[in-house]
Amino acid sequence: MEAIILSSWNHIMGTLIEKLWLVDEDTTNVSEISRDILNDFNISKHSTDMLSTAACIVPDMEVYSVMCGQLLLSEIDSYKSDDEWASRFYVSEHKIIVAIVFHLPNWADCPSSNDVNDTCMCFGIIFKNKDIDFVLKSFAAIDQSLRRIIKMIEEAVVVTALSILSSIEAYYSDDVPFNPCESFVKGMHVDVTMDTDLECEFLLAKAFDESRSLTVVDMDSSKVYQSMFIEESATIVSTPPSIVKGDVGLLIPKFLSDVKFIQGNNGECITAVNNFITTLKSKSSSLIKLIEKIKTGSGSVTEEEIMILYSLINSADLEIIVGWAEKIKPGFRNTCVNEF
Repeated sequence: MEAIILSSWNHIMGTLIEKLWLVDEDTTNVSEISRDILNDFNISKHSTDMLSTAACIVPDMEVYSVMCGQLLLSEIDSYKSDDEWASRFYVSEHKIIVAIVFHLPNWADCPSSNDVNDTCMCFGIIFKNKDIDFVLKSFAAIDQSLRRIIKMIEEAVVVTALSILSSIEAYYSDDVPFNPCESFVKGMHVDVTMDTDLECEFLLAKAFDESRSLTVVDMDSSKVYQSMFIEESATIVSTPPSIVKGDVGLLIPKFLSDVKFIQGNNGECITAVNNFITTLKSKSSSLIKLIEKIKTGSGSVTEEEIMILYSLINSADLEIIVGWAEKIKPGFRNTCVNEF
């Protein structure tokens, strides 16, 4: 990933870069190009004397502008009010852009477009041409992330760090509460993805009867229920397994948001659920290996360090990962508590 761009179309100036973030290839840190530099570039880009400041800081800025301009120009005459957002995949000799072309009644940060109805805009991620294999494999996920952010732009929820690389906190505005408790399929759970018509209590009881662990995402309450079957040596468990109920943090709301978006567009949710399962499994498996390594050595780790390492926002998210680790390796929870 090389850059993240938001651009608009002006009939006089052509493409205007509204926002531009550069991604450091080594650290994946995201830095925003200042508004002054973008304004200077938008004014001078058609001049033979390109401003040295802009050219020096972002030598590829003109290439980005041309790519977005070609995408936007193709939409101007064909646009209809009921058109859906258009996904675009543009490959040039040196750059690739995965973008969504969409329209806004006006764009507050673009003074020259304020009086123009149906401002045509492009929000996309720019890659180097050598990353073509990765982009092709990840196109669906990239497209979904872009659409989620554009939805917030349309609702005027433009946060300061508009980046798919930033923490999940960046996706939500303090001024607009996020409510994950809207109507979803009841009882969807992340163990067997097709049993979506069953109450979560039934699923938990069934898991206990079958002597297995289960994590349930209750779509009605946006709660996560974790049933851990804990084996005791030479002892038959006669009481129901522990069920963890509590705050869901931000890991689950993001998942619910993805599911809602896919359902709202008549999409197939099974891929999103499977991706969510894979994420939980990979993080929990890694956590198991980390704790085992600490146990055999002399090192230590804090809860805060664990959350940073696995990109978790709060202890509720960590609880979900620990629950899945218990699912993979029964008894892990007790071991984990002793280590941090």
